[in-house]
Amino acid sequence: MEISSVRAFVHRAGRRVLPHPERFPTIRRRLHRLAVRLEPSAAWARRLWDSPIRKVLVPVAALCTAGWLIHRELKDWSWSAFLHALHATPAPSLAAAALLTPLSYACLGITEWYALQTLGHRQSWRRACWTALAAYALSNSLGFSWATGTAARLRLYSAWGLRPGDIAAVAILAGTAVSL
Repeated sequence: MEISSVRAFVHRAGRRVLPHPERFPTIRRRLHRLAVRLEPSAAWARRLWDSPIRKVLVPVAALCTAGWLIHRELKDWSWSAFLHALHATPAPSLAAAALLTPLSYACLGITEWYALQTLGHRQSWRRACWTALAAYALSNSLGFSWATGTAARLRLYSAWGLRPGDIAAVAILAGTAVSL
């Protein structure tokens, strides 16, 4: 580049001004050539993303990543210590935990169904229970419960015809009922 062309892109106040692409046809041509060269690889990636292989590869990759992360987090733990703690726990306590956990999630589902009924939406109790199960499982696992649980509810209830405002009201009512 010549000195005069560089000076053309310096503002009067001394700040540098970025050149407009239309002023440089060579830059446009180079970018176009690069885009033409990259197009076949982009088309290949698009075909791969649209193929049924993606429906298998993405979940398998996510599962492998989750397994690797769990393995990395638990590398300092030993199975013998876990089994020792499990054997040290009384059997009635383990049985009570195994029985009361599904009952607890059923209560959350009934609370969700009651919130829907209160707002005037006639959804089946099974649908409300499955939505509550997904929402509470995600929010308990991921944290940030008001966002993750509401996002799960939004995804499921919007497919069943509820509006976003009503879904937010269900989330608030169910969350308040559980908090009390």
